[in-house]
Amino acid sequence: MQQLTLTSSLNYLLKKENLWRPREKFEPFLEEIILRMHRFYYERSAIYRRVCEIENVSERAKIDDLFKVMLVDKIFKSYPTEYPEKEPEKFLSWLNKIMTKPLKVRIEPQKSLQSFLDKLSGYIWLSYSSGTTGRFSFIPRDEKTVEYCIKSYSEAAVAISGDYVRKMHFILALPKKTHLFISWIPKEVAERISGKVTILLNQVSADIVRARTKPPTCFSEKMKASLIGVLGNIMKSQLIKKLYREVKKAVEKGEEVIVFGSMPVMYAFCKKLLERGERLELPGRSIVVTGGGFKLEKGVSLEDFRRMLNEALGIPAPERHVDGYGMCECNALFYSCVEGGEKHIPPWIKPVLLDEELNPLPEHGRQTGRFAFFDPLAQSYPGFIITGDKVTINWNGCSKCSREGPVIESIERVKSEEGRGCALVLGKVLGE
Repeated sequence: MQQLTLTSSLNYLLKKENLWRPREKFEPFLEEIILRMHRFYYERSAIYRRVCEIENVSERAKIDDLFKVMLVDKIFKSYPTEYPEKEPEKFLSWLNKIMTKPLKVRIEPQKSLQSFLDKLSGYIWLSYSSGTTGRFSFIPRDEKTVEYCIKSYSEAAVAISGDYVRKMHFILALPKKTHLFISWIPKEVAERISGKVTILLNQVSADIVRARTKPPTCFSEKMKASLIGVLGNIMKSQLIKKLYREVKKAVEKGEEVIVFGSMPVMYAFCKKLLERGERLELPGRSIVVTGGGFKLEKGVSLEDFRRMLNEALGIPAPERHVDGYGMCECNALFYSCVEGGEKHIPPWIKPVLLDEELNPLPEHGRQTGRFAFFDPLAQSYPGFIITGDKVTINWNGCSKCSREGPVIESIERVKSEEGRGCALVLGKVLGE
């Protein structure tokens, strides 16, 4: 049998129906794609090839050797300048060592990070996520990787929820224009799934995000951060007002909707409704989707949050509350199913759990370790990544639905790792 091209293989794998089929059917196929991507990265990414040389892993390595050359996610924030917009040559030199196809472009120093990212968008899509240090993780995606990312998120979302979501109206409590990953990808996915999309904010500048998350080093930076914090609170208040208006409109029309927002924003919205003694029961099969976890509200459990969803919006959580776990470096989101189960790992991503010595743990039963993954959808950068998350995977699958494959039961940061993630950043920008 003639070997399929890489594009044909990935397109075959990236189908919602595959979340219903036994993972064993796809495992050998997926591993062959991963080996092909290893050779691709080895030939084209200077950083990946250097790691392979250090670990004595050849271009023709076997699948069991590849965990040795997975890149720690901090590699994406290892650029040699605090301000890429002021020293674009340094930044682009670093970026070219990671990418599989170097950027032959010259960009003059810019006055703002946002203008630098906008100019770079003509050549590569650079999205970001950040942590408490305010130092962004920059992920370069070419057109092919962008397409795979959007398709991956979309196919998994429809598989988890059902084909009926293609006719639903999406209300996104997010900005329309931004390079922040958590805000960019939902808009693209909503447009791909249904095309009926309402976005509640206009823009969040990368400079505002950086000023809000980066610890100030001088008085002027401290004043700027304080001012942006005030503006963030105003922005959050406006966002909740707009969310109220759109949700009320849907309720009055009897229109089924998918409402997407970070947990802190959705919590604040529900809390506001309950304080006013108001209930807006979302019609029919409406769904609330959240992403990034519940990092910011002290003393509020996931159970409390879901109770509020029920009381304020009539969502019978955990059913019809879909929560997603993902990271800027990965081209897939792990959605919880609408039956109220755990977060499903789609068959086009190979998950790995590592022990404290970074050796892989067995792939059976229930295991807890440092989460890593092989993501063959990453064409423009190496997609074999070790995260800073400690995760429990049940390899036996979900107890609430009939979908096949491993599920993620719990997530926390590895001890000593900074709290990070797009939801954390967006929360800080909105005054959390």
